[in-house]
Amino acid sequence: MATLKNKYLNILLLISSYGLGQGSIFAAQTWLVARQELNLLAAFGTHFSVAMLGIIFVDAGSLTVFARQSSLLAEHDTNPTPFWKLFWEVTTIRVTLSLFCTLAISVYLFLLSDDKFTTNFFLYALPAYLVWGFNFSGLFDGLRRSGLSGATGAMPYIFSATALILSVGRANEDAGAMLGLAFTSGHIAALALQVVSLKSVGMRITFVLPGWEGIWQAARDGLSLIGSTIPGQLYYRFQLLISVTLLGSESTALFVYGKQILAATMQIVGFLRRVEFPSIVSSMTLESRNKPTLILRHQWISIITTFIFSMVMLTVGLGLTLENDKNFSRIGSVLVAFSAVVLTGSLALTFKQGMAALGQFRPLMLLSVAGVIGGAFLSVTLARPLGIYGFVLADLLEGIICITVSVYILRRK
Repeated sequence: MATLKNKYLNILLLISSYGLGQGSIFAAQTWLVARQELNLLAAFGTHFSVAMLGIIFVDAGSLTVFARQSSLLAEHDTNPTPFWKLFWEVTTIRVTLSLFCTLAISVYLFLLSDDKFTTNFFLYALPAYLVWGFNFSGLFDGLRRSGLSGATGAMPYIFSATALILSVGRANEDAGAMLGLAFTSGHIAALALQVVSLKSVGMRITFVLPGWEGIWQAARDGLSLIGSTIPGQLYYRFQLLISVTLLGSESTALFVYGKQILAATMQIVGFLRRVEFPSIVSSMTLESRNKPTLILRHQWISIITTFIFSMVMLTVGLGLTLENDKNFSRIGSVLVAFSAVVLTGSLALTFKQGMAALGQFRPLMLLSVAGVIGGAFLSVTLARPLGIYGFVLADLLEGIICITVSVYILRRK
């Protein structure tokens, strides 16, 4: 009963934190639109997106790596030393990547950038990379307290949304500095809350000298997960570029609208999957047969939720297609099309999570890269004859192929 209560509490914290963090950004952006501050909105959106991409790079998939390993350690060993040895091995890689990222951006700023907003934003945002190299998010996930990492992860969004409102009317260089400082301050606040949360669950941070073998393993796993995460981040941006180039602004606006709704539903379903990850890791070590069925059994809540979201999108979309207003009718058609992508995309991510639970990070990377390359090729090929529905078909085919290949891999393990 306590475990079930803890699971629902994690889900509640993850979803509410996502709503609070992303909601604050959305509210601030809406306020800027109302004030016609479109230049500031565009500048913030571009720089914040790039900065967050850097955070994903620095994290190096440690949320998954550390969640998996700490979950296994919690099952078989009550001694805290292996936890902290693993943490410092993973952190060594993250700090190394943060220094590399900082150096690369610094070189760009001092040699190539002539925009004061860009220069000031990243000068003040760069410390966030080093700070986030020490985050404990994966540890919370492994200990079945993912809600805590979700709650602390909302801080950078809240700080940035506040700074965005306060930067209205300021000079470009001042606005850039303020937003960059908010980005760093948000990550410092998130890390501070994680430290407090660790103490609240009875864990004391302990330094354990990392071993070279563990560092090397963390590097291999981290680079594989970067290779499986970053391509997906670039895939949407590539489709956006193709849409702008081939289809024009009106179709691109509809595509962005549909993708945003798709991303929101996938994020919520992702939280449900994330809560179940430690249980899947534990079950994988005990049962050797029929792993795809095992995964589906653990993820039945997320699968049912996905089906409900898909049906809601389909129903609302069909209703909007009956509207006399042309724009509403076109939005309805887009929702109907994307309702199918919710199903295939979510199921593909479910089986990919199973591969991560088994520690199959390199096959996961190869599958993700191949899927993105195939999806990008299909997007270019289908966009001109089918418009934005070419992107939808590309996403559907990519999802179906990823499901097929990942199930094949899981059955062989």
